[in-house]
Amino acid sequence: MSRKVIILIFLSFVLIVLLPFSVLAEENEEDLYSGKEFRNPFVESPVLEAEREEEERPAEPVLTFADIRRELPFNLDGIISSGTDRIALIDIGDRVELVRGYYSKDGYELLSIERDSVIVRNRGFRFRLKIGGEVDER
Repeated sequence: MSRKVIILIFLSFVLIVLLPFSVLAEENEEDLYSGKEFRNPFVESPVLEAEREEEERPAEPVLTFADIRRELPFNLDGIISSGTDRIALIDIGDRVELVRGYYSKDGYELLSIERDSVIVRNRGFRFRLKIGGEVDER
């Protein structure tokens, strides 16, 4: 009889201790795994590939005002004024162009003509090109 009592106590202990844990585990399993997608560890993740591509790309060179000035494709030879109207004489190397208002060449935009200079914009830099080729950062 003592053996039956020991077995009965052991079984009741197992039922009391282990049964609540299995029910608790089932409830947690539903919360944890319902609709959740897991990443396959054997396949490259698109996010990781994009980060690697960014690291491998060389950095773009820093553009300075001196670079913009050095690459200037034209020179200001003079300005003709007649009342409020102004015409810029732009030397583009092989000829001189008469420009009234807006002018663009190789990404350099002539925005306005002033009394003794023109305002030029290129890649975010604005500067003043004076007669004779002197350049002032604006």
